[in-house]
Amino acid sequence: MAIKTTTPIYPITQTDPESSYAEAYRTIETNIQLLSMNVKAFLVTSARPGEGKTSTAANLAIVAAQATKRVLLVDADLRHPQLAHRFHVSTNTGLTKVLRQGCELQEAVLPTEVEGLHLLPSGPIGINSPSLLSSLAFTSLVGKLKSKYDLVIFDAPPVLPVSDALVLSRNVDGIVFVVDGAASNRLAALRAINEIHKVQGKIIGGILNRGPRDNDNAYYYTPTFDPPSHESTMPLN
Repeated sequence: MAIKTTTPIYPITQTDPESSYAEAYRTIETNIQLLSMNVKAFLVTSARPGEGKTSTAANLAIVAAQATKRVLLVDADLRHPQLAHRFHVSTNTGLTKVLRQGCELQEAVLPTEVEGLHLLPSGPIGINSPSLLSSLAFTSLVGKLKSKYDLVIFDAPPVLPVSDALVLSRNVDGIVFVVDGAASNRLAALRAINEIHKVQGKIIGGILNRGPRDNDNAYYYTPTFDPPSHESTMPLN
């Protein structure tokens, strides 16, 4: 019988910030900022679940905070939230309580062990929670967050199973699209990108996760921290 563990899975940029793996994320985060100078908020998504979007969002948030930015990481995957577990914080408060119950933002945003990085967890999840992302309250909240932080990063649901990421795209300055090179169906990735383009979502960059081992620009991630993977930036336009 399998035993479910509750041990937090800390991102590699937090546990080993001097590693070449962390350097890969720093390169990606720098490229995003240089290529998109006006980006104050972006979301991270993928075509399907399990492609590494949450790990990517968490690691990009950490390296941005390590670069002395005030960063907020928001768990906007209100169907399968993971960030509270990864940062070992409570889910008793968070995004849903701010939007549904009028909880004060300062009560819902939690500090992390990374200086400069705060986390807005998903909060308690209900059957209608995803509908909150299309509310005027959410649009207003994003505006407040952008004025308060140097950078706001949203971990969004995958594109193809649900429409949440497409709804979220209306309130951010760009989208980082993650593709699992070992498991993704190319047609699925293209379908997801096409859906993003249909709603005028702006893809500002992409990450190829678990790409070919002979790619000299790839970076390997050991299973101690995240699923084994190679990651590198790739054009998606």
